[in-house]
Amino acid sequence: MKRLIWIGLVCQAVVVMAQDIPPQVNDISRLAEQIYPVQNDDADNEARHEAWLQQWAHPSDLNRITAEELRQLMILSEQEIGQVMLYREQCGPFLSVYELQAVPGLSMTTISRLAGFVMVREAETILDASIIERMKKEKNHYLLLRYDRILESQDGYRKDSSGYAGSQDHLTVRYRLARPHDFSLGFALEKDAGEYLQWSPPSRQYGFDYLSWHIQFTDKGRWKNILIGNFQMQLGQGLIWGGTFGFGKNSETITSVRRGNVGFLPYTSMTENTSFNGGAATYSLSKRLQLHGFLSQVHRDAKIIQQNSEAFVTSLQTSGLHRSLGELASRKTIREFDAGMAVEFTTRRIDAGITFHHLSLSMPVRPGITPYGQYAFRGDHLSNAGFFFNISAPGVTIFMESAHTLGFGWATTAGAIGSISGMTEVSLLLRVFDRDFTSFYANPFAESSRPQNETGLYTGFRHRFSRRVDLSGYVDLFRFPWLSYRDYSPSEGHEWLARLTWAPERHTVLYLLVREQAKMRNLSTPSTLYVPEVGVKRNLWMRCEVNRGPWTFRTGLQLSQYMIGAMVSGGLGIAQDLGYQHRKWSLGLRFALFDTDDYDNRLYFYEKDVWLGYSFPAYDGKGIRRYAVFSWKISRRLECWLRWSATQFFDRIEIGTGGDRIAGNERNDAKFQLRISL
Repeated sequence: MKRLIWIGLVCQAVVVMAQDIPPQVNDISRLAEQIYPVQNDDADNEARHEAWLQQWAHPSDLNRITAEELRQLMILSEQEIGQVMLYREQCGPFLSVYELQAVPGLSMTTISRLAGFVMVREAETILDASIIERMKKEKNHYLLLRYDRILESQDGYRKDSSGYAGSQDHLTVRYRLARPHDFSLGFALEKDAGEYLQWSPPSRQYGFDYLSWHIQFTDKGRWKNILIGNFQMQLGQGLIWGGTFGFGKNSETITSVRRGNVGFLPYTSMTENTSFNGGAATYSLSKRLQLHGFLSQVHRDAKIIQQNSEAFVTSLQTSGLHRSLGELASRKTIREFDAGMAVEFTTRRIDAGITFHHLSLSMPVRPGITPYGQYAFRGDHLSNAGFFFNISAPGVTIFMESAHTLGFGWATTAGAIGSISGMTEVSLLLRVFDRDFTSFYANPFAESSRPQNETGLYTGFRHRFSRRVDLSGYVDLFRFPWLSYRDYSPSEGHEWLARLTWAPERHTVLYLLVREQAKMRNLSTPSTLYVPEVGVKRNLWMRCEVNRGPWTFRTGLQLSQYMIGAMVSGGLGIAQDLGYQHRKWSLGLRFALFDTDDYDNRLYFYEKDVWLGYSFPAYDGKGIRRYAVFSWKISRRLECWLRWSATQFFDRIEIGTGGDRIAGNERNDAKFQLRISL
């Protein structure tokens, strides 16, 4: 029966692709704007975006991808994931990505989004062969070279200054050879602007300032995962191990709520000081029981204070920058040792487990006393233990994780995602984080950047009126029982968002998005006392995209208003994009105008960048923003990108401060990237 379906699909393929199916999303910036156009200021968005791009750059085999891996993409609903897995179980392996058209409930738009993240391997590549032979034949094998810099001179690089040690050049090198569910190996090197290249083993620098590497083998009998080098861990809802996945609150109101249990993954991001380094493995004790374990030792950046005969750390540095004497003095100064394990039980409907993580430092941490930091981590060791479960049933999934910092506080998050009908989905999430709970590698769904001192209730929905009209939104109510940064009193707040998407025809998409956020914030007074006031920020996004053959036209408008006390300020930005896609080359252009009263009204416009690049700058002040990005597939093995961007301000005569200061009102950035397929 399946073969008959496939024959029918093949016969229809040309007509369908030409008339009904939207083109596959090769322009990842377009899909990124659709999934998370809202920027969360507290999140490490660059690392999260890069982790998401890596999934796009290394498509998974549709016949081996798991439900948890599909969740990480934030494209399919729980009901759609269930339908894909059920179809594969009942009908056997997919013969092509286009066979997704036969899966009940998948729209053409959804299929086009998913098509960039999955593939079906040709029959001959599935045949048994030695791992060396598979490595030799693997097409997902490349070397990536990137160079970029600010074209204007900055104060920290002047010869007569004692600023930065290195040049303004920013260099990155990536190598990757990977086959999903089989093997992966690679490395990444980076020299930030201001850093210098040197070979100095005593300072743990080998040419480039930053080095990460990994070797991974998966699905080797009972050994489901073996990984050495730099890695990350994603299990439960991110209270102990959250990796760099999950974008928090944004316009994707359903799929972003739950984290997937994907276990150990290679760490390939250029964001420093957020990965483990050592060995990790997952072993299948039985068909339903898995054991995860890891050991890690890394050197962290930290500011050390010597007091009498005792040394201690006042703060851990996370910028990853080592340019000035002060930054170099903090480079890799303390040693961190991590050990963790988890036991996971899985069936078709249930995924549950227990977790434990111990961390120790070579020096104790003693941060300075601040009103809001009385419950910050202090000491030289930390242990967390917890448990989690996920229950999936037709039309609904329930998930929960609870974690405890031994000797201190608890953190719990629980939620559900379900379909009221084929057209309506809802999500619910409750979170309770004690003020003395601490987890260094957490990344749960939260208002703050860390799961600490917060309670909240989130409710989201999405309703499809038709295949052309879609309405989604959420309401989030949260409290901070103790003092927090920039708010020296217990407080509460709320946030809501609504997004309407309308596709009047196949080549045109319009959306309208509104958001309001209310949070307490300190206001200074003449008496030097801080008075907490409610700050309310409102945003409006409007965008129209039209695709005509190889041409793409996009117009975006953003409005912002911030009110606190008796002060009211605002911001306005408009961006016009033009894109052209040729068979071997493409061009993207933007011209934008922005006018904001202050930094509270900064505007974020997602920008198209080079392959695996990230650009989501804040438009702040009054000025013009322009950029052009050009890609050219020179040959089957060689592809290059060129990007230029410029910001001209009308409200200042210098840009930046300190060593980054530019004398003048314009900043130009240039970037060149070369990908060599091996």
